Amino acid sequence: MNPQDKEFQERLMNTFRGEANEHISIISGGLLELEKQAPSGSKAVLIENVYRELHSLKGAARSVGLDDIVALCQPMETAFSEMKQGKLECKPGMVDLLYQALNLVSDLISVDLKSAPKQERQRVREFVKLLQQMGSDYKESLQLPPSVSTVIPMEFPPQTEKTGISEAGFVRFPVNKIDPLFRQAEELMQTTAVSEQWLKELELIRDEINQELTVYKQVSLWRNKLDDLVLKLDQDCYVLRHKVRDHLESMKDLLLFPVSTLVEGFPMLVHDLSRDLGKEVDLFIEGSELEVDKRLLEDLKDPLIHLIRNCTDHGLEKPGERSLLEKAPRGSIRISFRIIEGRTLAVRVSDDGGGINLAHLTEAGIRAGLINRETAETFDKQELLKLVYQSGITTSAIISDISGRGLGLTIVLEKIEKLGGSVNIETETGRGTAFEIKIPLSRSTFPGILVKAGEFNFIFPSANVERTIRVKPEEIKRVENRETILVNGEIISVVTLSDILEFSGQTKGNRHPLNQVDGGIDFYFHYIILRVSDFCIAFRVDEVIGTMEVLVKNLGRQLRRVKNISGAAIQGSGKIVPVLNVADLMKSTVQSEKRIRSVGPPAAGDQKQIRILIAEDSITSRMLIKNILETAGYQVVTAVDGADGLSQVRTVKFDLIVSDVDMPRMNGFEFTAAVRKDHRLQDIPVVLVTALESRDDRERGIEAGANAYIVKSSFDQGNLLEVIRRLI
Repeated sequence: MNPQDKEFQERLMNTFRGEANEHISIISGGLLELEKQAPSGSKAVLIENVYRELHSLKGAARSVGLDDIVALCQPMETAFSEMKQGKLECKPGMVDLLYQALNLVSDLISVDLKSAPKQERQRVREFVKLLQQMGSDYKESLQLPPSVSTVIPMEFPPQTEKTGISEAGFVRFPVNKIDPLFRQAEELMQTTAVSEQWLKELELIRDEINQELTVYKQVSLWRNKLDDLVLKLDQDCYVLRHKVRDHLESMKDLLLFPVSTLVEGFPMLVHDLSRDLGKEVDLFIEGSELEVDKRLLEDLKDPLIHLIRNCTDHGLEKPGERSLLEKAPRGSIRISFRIIEGRTLAVRVSDDGGGINLAHLTEAGIRAGLINRETAETFDKQELLKLVYQSGITTSAIISDISGRGLGLTIVLEKIEKLGGSVNIETETGRGTAFEIKIPLSRSTFPGILVKAGEFNFIFPSANVERTIRVKPEEIKRVENRETILVNGEIISVVTLSDILEFSGQTKGNRHPLNQVDGGIDFYFHYIILRVSDFCIAFRVDEVIGTMEVLVKNLGRQLRRVKNISGAAIQGSGKIVPVLNVADLMKSTVQSEKRIRSVGPPAAGDQKQIRILIAEDSITSRMLIKNILETAGYQVVTAVDGADGLSQVRTVKFDLIVSDVDMPRMNGFEFTAAVRKDHRLQDIPVVLVTALESRDDRERGIEAGANAYIVKSSFDQGNLLEVIRRLI
């Protein structure tokens, strides 16, 4: 390996270690809370969060080729998926095992596992076996073998930080040393705001004194001294404000990294994915020379990996399919970065594949219980596309270890919205799909609009405010049972901010006098118009106080997530003002329409009428799968091979088929194809469980019409049950 490749691999692994440690920290915290027996409501949230973090950690490990970490994460992810569905109870003994497995993952991220000692790889295999037993038949008495009963940290060479002055004259030091300096620079902004507030107070006092002193004689000298004092303080505040701003901008420059540091691992990721999927893909990246806050780049990595996987797997066709469509055999994925008006980072991820099939997406939404068929008919294209962000929704033709779980785009949206950004989808049948991401460049300081609603003040981030507007009462019209206003030819829904925030304070004097007309008074309302992607809503407030530079503070560990609120800012007077979460506000507003409703997983008792056929020539495998499914509450019928299975499925109604591939008389591929050719049976989901794991065999399964393909070498009952629940 040449020095450049070696340096690249080191940077890639260091980036992975930082990301993995963040995931592990969150997972560990979630396990700690679960061990405390959290209330049912918060427990469901904890399980969902840990599930998603495990999914992201697994994807990150796969992207750098650490297969054993992927193997450890897979059964843990499956276990939490079962907990999420209510099919598995999180028991103390299970938490202990998960803790130890997580500790092993934490040890392994410090080194390339391929160079790990043989005994350490054996530890991984033993843990994977134990984790795979965490299904519906998990027993509290499960004992860890002596070799893994105690987690002993592996000995690896220490990671040393490089510091010093390079030959080019650059100072090299750990980036984390900049962060405290940057926070201190931000704090100076608050000091400036306080100074300016005292200046305003002094100006008011001066004006009041001047009014009182006008009735007396010989006070000009005193008055001049007071005026001079105010003037000097005003000048000092002006200088301080600009010096602090310049200092903060200089500190920001230290945290600027080129986008190339984020995307340098993406070509290898696309190469590996396309190889596994039997596709030919070219990756094009534009704007990698732009410099962006390194903290923002770190937060963008995970969403972009999910989008790349989505484009490669779901979006692009295989070479043969593309040739039939008169496309170039090699598909393309393009990622472009640009900065808009100096304050917004726009990232566009697009492919030239087949586009999102809206009909399949609609059916997936109906199957998941998110919409009904009547409601779907009233949705426009953009409303239907929003379904892709719902957890559990997938249009994948088959469920595999790469895709089909319906989680990737959910994570993308949540992470981007957490950054105060938005995601917009464009798709055209046969031409491809594009995801447009927009995120504020500044994470901690930004311009905001201070408003009053009821007795409270709030801050809207200016980046999402399209305009402020005054509206007369008679200009508010009801359209489709909703209050609306007409702005530049666009009909915009209007709501009251205090109603959406659900606080009890009464709004006072929503109407404001505009002018006097024929002896009467004309009134108006204040509205803040917010736009996220193509979605626009006007929020009524009692008063628009003005603009301010916002230094946002998080809400602390006790209030990590508060609906509709992203943080808080401190005014110069010392008053704390909540900063509104625009994405949450939009969601809270549309929830009242209840067009998209979440439906929980079915209770265990609801599965008793579901009948499953197992076609398997091995009596051992047949009985194993039969026991797993019956324990889960399904009715099970068995067949000794494909021919026997086809005979039974033509005479008895089944809801799903689980079949081996390598069987006498009629193999699984032939059995699946025969089911698909029969119009009475063609809608029955088919899951192939086989020892054949080559890409060609997977492709044969897809061509035959299978809905899922599970390899026996990585088989675990949790994964099988999860796949079945998604297909029924």
